[in-house]
Amino acid sequence: MRELIEHLDQGFLPKVKDLEELSRPNPQAAEFAEVEDVSVRSQSSQVLESERFTRDLCGKLGRYLNGIQDGVTRALNEK
Repeated sequence: MRELIEHLDQGFLPKVKDLEELSRPNPQAAEFAEVEDVSVRSQSSQVLESERFTRDLCGKLGRYLNGIQDGVTRALNEK
C-alpha cells in the first residue's frame, strides 16, 4: 500500500498535472506558448505508462489483501 501511495503522490499525479498544464495553457498569461504535438504525445505516453504501473500495483495489493483475508478466515474457522 505504501508503494502505491508513494507512486501516486510522486509519480502518477505529478505526470497528470504536467500533462494538464501542457494541454491547457494559462489564459491569463501574457502570451500563449505554442505546444508541439510531440510534447503532448510524449507527456501522454508517460502518463499512460505510469497508469499501467499503477494498475499493476493495485493488482499486487489486491492479491496481498485477498491472501490476508483468506488467512484471517482460516484462523477464525479453526477456533
